[in-house]
Amino acid sequence: MRQSSLYVLLAFLAAFMCAALESRGDELVTIDGETLAGKVNSVAEGQVSIDVTKDEASESQSLSLSDLRSIRLIPELFDEDDKTELLVDNRRTDEHKASEEHEASAKIKLRKGHHAFTLVYWQKDEPAKLSIEVAGPGGEFGAITPEVLFRVNESVEIEPSAGNDDEGFRLSSKGEGFEAGVHYEIRDLGDHSITSLAELRGVTQNSSGGHRMLDLSMKHPDRDFAVILRGYFSIQEDGEYGAKLKSTGNSQLFVGPTPAALMPLTEEKSAGQWLVRFRDGGHVRGKLESWESEHCLVKYQLDKQSHELSIPAIELTELWPTTSKPEEMKSEREDEPGDLDSVYAKGKGDRIQRVSGTVLGITDKSFRFEYKDQERTISMDRIMGIVMRKVDRPDADMQLVAHRLVLLNELTLPGQLSDISDEKVTFRLPWRETLEAIREDVREVVIAKGRFQSLSEIEPLEVTQTPFFDRVIAMTIDKSLTGAKLQIGEKTYDKGLCLPSRTVLSYALDGEYDRFRCKLGLQDSEGDDGNAIVKVMADSDVLLEIDELTGGQEPQEVDLDVSGRQRLTLLVDFGKNLNIGDHVVWANAHLLRGEETP
Repeated sequence: MRQSSLYVLLAFLAAFMCAALESRGDELVTIDGETLAGKVNSVAEGQVSIDVTKDEASESQSLSLSDLRSIRLIPELFDEDDKTELLVDNRRTDEHKASEEHEASAKIKLRKGHHAFTLVYWQKDEPAKLSIEVAGPGGEFGAITPEVLFRVNESVEIEPSAGNDDEGFRLSSKGEGFEAGVHYEIRDLGDHSITSLAELRGVTQNSSGGHRMLDLSMKHPDRDFAVILRGYFSIQEDGEYGAKLKSTGNSQLFVGPTPAALMPLTEEKSAGQWLVRFRDGGHVRGKLESWESEHCLVKYQLDKQSHELSIPAIELTELWPTTSKPEEMKSEREDEPGDLDSVYAKGKGDRIQRVSGTVLGITDKSFRFEYKDQERTISMDRIMGIVMRKVDRPDADMQLVAHRLVLLNELTLPGQLSDISDEKVTFRLPWRETLEAIREDVREVVIAKGRFQSLSEIEPLEVTQTPFFDRVIAMTIDKSLTGAKLQIGEKTYDKGLCLPSRTVLSYALDGEYDRFRCKLGLQDSEGDDGNAIVKVMADSDVLLEIDELTGGQEPQEVDLDVSGRQRLTLLVDFGKNLNIGDHVVWANAHLLRGEETP
């Protein structure tokens, strides 16, 4: 890059510096979908306390846990002694359409030499577009060129910038071993909704390598991903430099060492990993260390640290080796008995066979299993999956499964939130053990059994689907029938159901809920040909009937009284256009309990 173009790159940064450095902090999401940002400092007697800053003054507010959907704990991106500056903040706002490019810029004064930077881009569904323009002292904006971009190998030690000198110029880094190009890494966001880059900590790294330019020309996913570009700008003379970021998604430019929260975490890539699911929701991924005395011991990794979790067998529902694909075992799982444990193992010719009986434990790398009153063993390397019978728990305390604790490695535990302090989160598990997690390792606490209940999170009582021709198209949860993000009109949604015609879907209410709410419409990305009949029923009464739901419409607000009802039924039927385009979205479909939660 010529010095005139680099001037622009770093110049645009300073204008947004002060505003960008303001952190939104933690986030409480209420049952109405509103977000309250601040610092969560305690939980006591079912109330969460949060410090909220308004007009430069801090005030403490208290909310009932039952009135929340979730608590997101967002760590600080910078340490107090961090020499890194967030310079250009080009995050999307609600004013920007998904496909619309937006820009931000700033300025900074730099001394001659190499200056470390980190450029981050992340998006959900927007078309992936990112560009950076720069300008040197007194120059105009222009495209950045590879000649000014450098990186170093991990083995090379570089002395970082000492910050600004007395004249307000940022000092350069010191060292040797600079090579042409920059380093990049791609992370799969999956279902993560990122509001602060600190939330990228712990997100899986898909790929990494070297790159010549600051753009998105490397191979990356179509959506729900982040790209982190790291390197050094070579500055040829002292002066004021500027930069402009243009992107469709979110982009931010930092000058200084890469914030620790953005550095990749190493994961243990050992064999013998299992996905272990709990009966009250959630899962852990790790190694089965032992299984005896009706307890299963799982060892898992979290931020380079090894942890153990002892789980009563009665709390387990499914265990799958991470090399297994349970979604491809539908035929093998037909007529699965509910009163016995089922072990799926490879037999001759790698054919998967089911054996039903009672799991007894693990001995010498084999599963002990009671089958037809005889104890047998099956080598663990033959096991493709285990499905446990559901045993009654007459003394179960349902308050101990009211919440979900989500950690960085996607470990999700059912239980009850006890407290949140500056250092840790205290959580009581359904089997009455207490788990203490480092606050920075906790991503979110989901209020699973408060007043808000998402239909995405509960099993339906009954699903009946009648195809127009031969092929049954299965309903989908939190995505469209083609796998795209749920979308009605211009609005996209992370949660909801998508039902083809003809589908009849029922849920148990059992008199617990007062309201059913959602946004209703046809999936926008599948065209405007849809024409469907829609009904919502509570018990035998029709609460809502739409004779002709068509494409190209904005979402319809649905808010229905279901108090005292036992059963909720959603129906999508064929309209005037056969079944073409009948992809009905029930966005953010949820139930609300009254003021008194169970």
